[in-house]
Amino acid sequence: MKEQDLYYTAGLIDGEGSICLSIQRKNQNRSPVISVSSTTYEIPLYLKETHGGSISKHKVYKEHHSI
Repeated sequence: MKEQDLYYTAGLIDGEGSICLSIQRKNQNRSPVISVSSTTYEIPLYLKETHGGSISKHKVYKEHHSI
């Protein structure tokens, strides 16, 4: 992995992301989760291709809101 990829990823997490502990299912221990919100699909796609993980989309409730 290139050093510039690490810098870019750190900036995305700092600006648009969060790090937390999450419970995926009942009766399981918490696990760390890093999430980055973006209205541009290319950013999460870049993160997935570079670092792995998954992408989830959320329902848009009003037309004037971004996807």
